[in-house]
Amino acid sequence: MLWLVRSGEGGEVVDECVANSVAAVGYPTVGDVRERTPAQVLEELTRARNRTDFETLAQRLRDFAERMLMGDYIVTSDGARRQLVVGRVNGTYEWRENSPIPGMRHLLPVEWLGRIDWDDLDEDAVTTLVKYPRTILEITDPALVALGDRAVAGDLLPITPPTQVRRTRSTRTPAVKAARSDERLCGECFLWKHLTQFDGDSTICREHTG
Repeated sequence: MLWLVRSGEGGEVVDECVANSVAAVGYPTVGDVRERTPAQVLEELTRARNRTDFETLAQRLRDFAERMLMGDYIVTSDGARRQLVVGRVNGTYEWRENSPIPGMRHLLPVEWLGRIDWDDLDEDAVTTLVKYPRTILEITDPALVALGDRAVAGDLLPITPPTQVRRTRSTRTPAVKAARSDERLCGECFLWKHLTQFDGDSTICREHTG
C-alpha cells in the first residue's frame, strides 16, 4: 500500500518531517484520534471555519491514524526541490501536544528512504503524486506502489539532499522549469497546474483563492 501525505503547502515542512522521521498532518481543531469516536472527530473538524466537506476530511484523518500500517509506503512532495520523498511507516499514530513539526500534532513514525525528481516521473504519476491538491490519498496502482520497493532497494536518490537553504514559504523562490503552454505555477502551493485551474491571469490557483 502507498499513501500520499502532504507535508504542508508545497512541502514547506518536509525537511522537518525527514529530520524527525515522521509524517505529519495538521487538523488543528482535532485532538488525539485514538481517544475520539468518528462522530467526535467529525464534530471537532466542523470548528475549522475555513474548511468544507467535513465528512471526507474526517475520513482522511482517520485513515492517517488507523489505516496507515507498519510497512505501508508513504510519499510526500518537496516543492522547493521538485522531488518526491519516499518512506515506509515503522510505527503507530500518535498525537503530540509539543510536536516537533510546527502546527502539526498528528504524527506517524516513518523511515524516510529516498527521493525521486518530479521530472523522472511519468505524466500519470505527476498527476496523482504531485498535482493532487488534498492532504492524504490512498494509492493502490502497482506502478506507483513500486516507488516504495525501489526506495527499499536503494534505487532512488539519497534521502539527504544537497545542502541548500530552504526559504520560508513567504520568501522562497520555486525552482525553475520549462513550463508547458497549458500550465502555470501556483504562487501559493508551488505546484504546476493546468490553466483552467486559474482565474484569468491570476498566479494563485482556485484551490487557494476560495
